[in-house]
Amino acid sequence: MIYTLLAEFTIDWSVEWLGIIASAFILISFLFTKQVITRLINMVGCLAFVIYATVFIQSFSTAFMNGALFIVHIIFLVKDFLARQKNKNTADVNTESNEKTQGSEEQKD
Repeated sequence: MIYTLLAEFTIDWSVEWLGIIASAFILISFLFTKQVITRLINMVGCLAFVIYATVFIQSFSTAFMNGALFIVHIIFLVKDFLARQKNKNTADVNTESNEKTQGSEEQKD
């Protein structure tokens, strides 16, 4: 009887390895302080969970949640990238105008 109960709870490790790896990526992502690195590593875990949930365990709620989280990460990474580009361009314009201003002041002296 005990063997029968244990047989029902055996784990198919050939399937579970992907879920464990996905969990590890999610866990490891929170060890980083930089938001971009955290999001990128978390995205790998989300993608692995989407594959694991749809292909192996047919849990579409898990796949949907991780797919949605993957999209949220993409949106925030794109927003962050665009903000950095805008700040970089603004800094370049300010540097150029400061150089022109300094150059005209030197000519006056």
